[in-house]
Amino acid sequence: LLYDFLSFTHYSIQNSFILISHDLPPEQALSLECNHEEANTRLVLRLQDAVLYNYKHVCVQSVDTNVVFLMISYANAVDLSKIIVDATVRIDQPKYIDCTMIRHQLINKYHIFPEILLVLLAISGCDTTSFFRNISKTTFFEAFFASPSRYAELQNLSAFPTNQKDIYVIERIIYDCIHHGNRRSQEKKTLHMASMNSSNLKPLTSTSFTSIDNLRATMALNALQKGNKSIVLILSASTVALFHHGRRASRQCQKWRSAHIDNLPYPDHEPYGFEKINNEIRIKWTTKMPLRKDNSCFQASDTF
Repeated sequence: LLYDFLSFTHYSIQNSFILISHDLPPEQALSLECNHEEANTRLVLRLQDAVLYNYKHVCVQSVDTNVVFLMISYANAVDLSKIIVDATVRIDQPKYIDCTMIRHQLINKYHIFPEILLVLLAISGCDTTSFFRNISKTTFFEAFFASPSRYAELQNLSAFPTNQKDIYVIERIIYDCIHHGNRRSQEKKTLHMASMNSSNLKPLTSTSFTSIDNLRATMALNALQKGNKSIVLILSASTVALFHHGRRASRQCQKWRSAHIDNLPYPDHEPYGFEKINNEIRIKWTTKMPLRKDNSCFQASDTF
């Protein structure tokens, strides 16, 4: 029963919020000044305010995946007995997610640190980082939960800034996601899938992961053998692109981990996966190496 819960809505969160109780009229709560750019991080501040008002149970109305994972992550960080997310889309099909229970089960039953899910959420793509073509969030999480210990290094991405060596685990999970897609395609016999879909590729000849760039080469060869007219659209991201994506994901994780702070210390965009072009912040995918200053390449033609 949710009538004992403080309830507030994700999309209506601004610099203040309304207290709703079953036996009292709506009440304007404290005006909360903050510099948060995202409504989902402001929700964490509202959890803290609920504690100040002596509430023990909170119900958040939201269908945003980011909100669900944030509530799971912060379920024990504030003095609340229960945090529920009301993710109901249709009235006749109510959906309530017990974030407190999920957090406890992740720790006690599955031995998974809940905060690592925020890292995985950022890596799998969100509107403040970037997305992967042909790999869904579902595939990312299925690959992770199939063998959580294989990706234990993901927790390193929560440390800012991210180093090049920390990106290797992202390469590994993408490699596994593509293999996971291959297996699902074979099991379901989805031969009718579009040739652009990476899950329609033939299984790679080796199951031992070397690097994402080697994977790209294998995918390109498979596409050529199948006679695909376009190869670029089926390739995974390169190592360099993943490095910049990983830094964007790490930056986003820092914001989520600091969501309890009124004035959130935003890391600079540059050089963490973004670049400034014409005074606008743009997503960075590649690192252009400077051209050589000598003209030895041109002189080499004289030797042929």
